[in-house]
Amino acid sequence: MLEIADTYGANRLGATAADVFAAIITDRAFRSDTPRIAQSIAAAGAPSYAYEFAWSSGIEGLGACHVLEVPFVFDALAGAHTLTGPNPPQPLADEIHSAWVAFAASGDPGWARFEENSRLAQIFDSPESRVVSDPRGDELAAPRKSVA
Repeated sequence: MLEIADTYGANRLGATAADVFAAIITDRAFRSDTPRIAQSIAAAGAPSYAYEFAWSSGIEGLGACHVLEVPFVFDALAGAHTLTGPNPPQPLADEIHSAWVAFAASGDPGWARFEENSRLAQIFDSPESRVVSDPRGDELAAPRKSVA
């Protein structure tokens, strides 16, 4: 477990032990299967796209959390302050909402497909989103045998 914690901690300078532990558990519960599933879809010949919603909530200590992107995806920021905080960035909502609409209409959200050799993923963030190859792949590759 120490090697995993070291890998995660190196990517989160200044994080508390609790923050590092939360990142490890979150990845194991929510993120660790994503590249494998995307790879399987791509290997079957179907287009596969990956994204991460990385914007940190305006609520102190919450960060980027599960379901935070929902009001952005549906462009429904008004009244969404329970998770977003009082001033969520509308340009980010415009961007992710447009990507989801494009994907629903055409099957293409507007960024490069996930492929095994590149593992590209769209990172939605504010003030700037970007496409990244294998985001935090070192964390997912960290030895798992010591995690129960």
